[in-house]
Amino acid sequence: MTSEANGREADAPGDTRSTWRRVKRIILYGLVLLAPVVAFFLYRSYQEAMDHAATASCANHFIQLYHTLRTLAHEEPERTLPATGDTREALRRILKGELGQRWPEGWLYCYASACPESFDRDGSIGYVYVGDGLRLGDVEPKRILILFCPGENHRGHSEHCHAWVNSEGHICVFSNAEMIEELKRAIARGESGDVPYSARAMRVLREELAKRLKPPE
Repeated sequence: MTSEANGREADAPGDTRSTWRRVKRIILYGLVLLAPVVAFFLYRSYQEAMDHAATASCANHFIQLYHTLRTLAHEEPERTLPATGDTREALRRILKGELGQRWPEGWLYCYASACPESFDRDGSIGYVYVGDGLRLGDVEPKRILILFCPGENHRGHSEHCHAWVNSEGHICVFSNAEMIEELKRAIARGESGDVPYSARAMRVLREELAKRLKPPE
């Protein structure tokens, strides 16, 4: 009896070490299994924060453009807006002269005047221009949509858009669903002749509506 008891006591330390090794393996396997889940939620939180930051930055840049165009509309309401598919070129022509000199040289070609998502993607200003041939002084009184953020952008966690002007007659930050309604309204006004959009502008409005109707990837 004494010999058997001593044998069991001798085995105890080994059993403890073996049990501890099993526990460590279980903990390690658990961490390995949890790591992808934790990484997913961390990345999702990071992406959400980046989406909101891009939307806020885009709004700030757009507001600068809005106030500049609005000032010019009050100073020179008879000015005819240029007919071009290049938004930067359109804005460059609009801002020629004294008003344009209020901004640093090259401002329209840098990050500070662009939608961050477009600028980071391909260096473009991003904003869509559809004011071809329209009278600048008619934009706000008649609530004509002439400049807005494209359908590729702010379709993540933010789902926002920036436009001048919407049906309420002012700059706004609103959801993708609301932007769809604004684009539909603009297209209907162009088709009815209420707003003399150019053929190019109507094509762009329809293309942007199709992008907005497509669910984000």
